[in-house]
Amino acid sequence: MCCQTLQPLRTELENKSKQLGLALLLDQGDATAVCPFVGPCLSGKVPSVSARPTATPDGEHIIWVTQGPPYTSGIEMEEIGGSTIRGQSVPYWLDILAVSSDEPPEIAFASNLTELRYGAWNLPSTHVIEGMGLIGHSAGWSADGTKLVFGRNGTIRMLDIHSNRLNTIDSGMDPTWSPDGRWIVYRNSANHAILFNPRSGEKKRILENRELAPLPLRWSPDSQYLAYVERRDQITWQLSVFRVQDNAIQMVTPFSPIIGYITDWSWILNYEVFCRECSQH
Repeated sequence: MCCQTLQPLRTELENKSKQLGLALLLDQGDATAVCPFVGPCLSGKVPSVSARPTATPDGEHIIWVTQGPPYTSGIEMEEIGGSTIRGQSVPYWLDILAVSSDEPPEIAFASNLTELRYGAWNLPSTHVIEGMGLIGHSAGWSADGTKLVFGRNGTIRMLDIHSNRLNTIDSGMDPTWSPDGRWIVYRNSANHAILFNPRSGEKKRILENRELAPLPLRWSPDSQYLAYVERRDQITWQLSVFRVQDNAIQMVTPFSPIIGYITDWSWILNYEVFCRECSQH
C-alpha cells in the first residue's frame, strides 16, 4: 500500500487552526500573544501583569503562575472556555518546567530558580528532587506520569518517581517529552536538537544547519510538531514549527530581540474561545 501523501505543512497547520483551534500561546513576560496559523497574532489576556502561562499537554487548560514579592507565588488553572480553579500560594518564586498528562496534572518546577521540585499542580505538597544547581527552561513527563526527564548542570537525566532512581541520558539541556510518550527532544552540548527514543535508546539529530536559540523545543498536543526558536538573520529570530514525520519547517512569527520579547510558548486548542477578548497584535 502506497504511503499517504502529506499536505504542505502550512496548509496542514491552517486546517488544524480552523478545525481544532490549534495555536501557539506566547509568553512575553508582562503580556501574552496567541498565534494561530490563520490570520495575524493576537494580543492575549492575562489574569494579572505578572502572570505567566503554561498549557497542559492536551492544550485544553492553562496554568497561570503569578510571582510577587517577597518571593511568593500564586497558581491557578483555567479551562479554556470554562472555569478557573485556584491553587495554593507558596513562599518562593515558582517557574513551571513541565506539566503531566495526569488528571489532575502534576507539575515539575524550579523554586527560586535553583531547587528542582514536583507535585500536584495546586501545590498541596511538593517533593524536592535536587537542591542548588543550574536548571534549564524545561522538563518533561512520561505519558503515564511515572518518569520525569530534566536538564541539570549540562546533563539530561531521567527520574523514576516511584523508585527515585536517576539515569543519565546525555549531555545537554531543556528536554521535553512528547505527549504520546514516544520521543524526548533536547539540545545537546553542541546546541544541536536531538530526538531520543526512551524505549529503544535511539538518538537522531534533527534541524541540521539551523541555528537554534538556547530555549526548549515544545511538543504539540498530537506529538506531530515541535515549536522552537531559530535565527532568521543577523538581527532577528523566528518562532518556527517542525513536522517530525518529514522534517518540514514553517515559520510562525519573526521577532527581535529574543530576550524580553518572547520567553516561552505553549500549544493550545480552541484559541477562538480563549481569545474572545483578544485584539490584533
